[in-house]
Amino acid sequence: MVGMRQGFFSSRYMVKEEEMPKTPLCGKCGLYKHCISPKMKPTGKGERRVLIVAEAPGKNEDEQGKQLVGNSGQYLMDLLLRFGVNMRRDCWLTNAIICRPEDNRTPDDKEIQYCRPNLFNTIQELQPEIIIPLGGTAVKSLIGGIWKEDIGAIGRWVGWQIPCQKPNAWICPTYHPAFLLRGKDPMTEMYMTHHLKEAFKLSGRPWKKVPDWKSKVHIEYDPNHAARLLLEWSKGAVDLAFDYETNCLKPDDLYARIVSCSVCFDGKHTMAFPWRGEVIQQMSELLRGPLNKIASNLKFEERWTRAVLGHPVRNWHWDTILAAHIEDNRPDITGLKFQSFVRLGFESYDQHIKPYLKAKGNTKVNTIDKCDMKELLLYNGLDSLLEYKLYQKQKVFYKATGNQDQ
Repeated sequence: MVGMRQGFFSSRYMVKEEEMPKTPLCGKCGLYKHCISPKMKPTGKGERRVLIVAEAPGKNEDEQGKQLVGNSGQYLMDLLLRFGVNMRRDCWLTNAIICRPEDNRTPDDKEIQYCRPNLFNTIQELQPEIIIPLGGTAVKSLIGGIWKEDIGAIGRWVGWQIPCQKPNAWICPTYHPAFLLRGKDPMTEMYMTHHLKEAFKLSGRPWKKVPDWKSKVHIEYDPNHAARLLLEWSKGAVDLAFDYETNCLKPDDLYARIVSCSVCFDGKHTMAFPWRGEVIQQMSELLRGPLNKIASNLKFEERWTRAVLGHPVRNWHWDTILAAHIEDNRPDITGLKFQSFVRLGFESYDQHIKPYLKAKGNTKVNTIDKCDMKELLLYNGLDSLLEYKLYQKQKVFYKATGNQDQ
């Protein structure tokens, strides 16, 4: 349970996790009506506990009732053989869409949604340790059912080795072999070969025990007690990740204010609290103190600290967004939510908060004041905790490259 004083809120305010639908909507999709091999079952022996997810059956696959038997499948088989992987012996094979779309067309988003339970039921049954989605449709089906954000282009996903917590398996997206056959680009083939080779170097599950990070967030409503905890936990600490939740993007608006704040000391203690009372002064002293400061987009926290507390943050040490951009300069990958998923395997945790973070009408002020405070504080606390854990991951990369200073 999240740390809190008894009696403030009933259990109906607890954040509920969405269940993945387990029943496919084949009746709405209707593709099975026009197939030779409808609702194709997974094939392969899976001796290395690897599940390869392709897009959908083509003409050859539909006729033979097996995945990846056409030109794309042969191409993929040859790529894997280069580093000793026998595709049908070492892997299980399935598709994001298990019935052939007419004329081999690309499945639409509704068909992906209708068929997604088939993929997740397959994962539940086979319990793979590594899952390799090939191309945009497979990524939309698999990752879209876990991360629940806009998936965007396949280019932002290829090459990651995601230590996904639900399921406890590595997700290693790469291009679909059909894309390589169409483009015949040797660089893309080199990248895909590297992605596959690195995926097959993995062994075992990413987590011996899937962490329960939500339970690590202490929610404190009493500003006096929050101030005492800040003082106590700061003693002997080295690093401090912190995060503000505000009612608008910039502090210049007449009605701009910080609604809540969260802190994480060395990954050992994480607390979120409303921005009021004695804790504000203690937070001000903490930010002027010698601890290393960590944030995701430090420009935001710096600007609000100067505007509200009247002084800068001392001893900035790390910005996870800047570090992510230096490590990999692809667009649209540096945000905390995306990085928390691809580097830490942590699923979306802001779906219930997002509607309140949008400005209403022509005003610059959002509706965060209408959000349940317990849910807001849990979200806020996870931001700080994940900033710190992401910093730890990034620091390993920079240490390996011999450059730890941003």
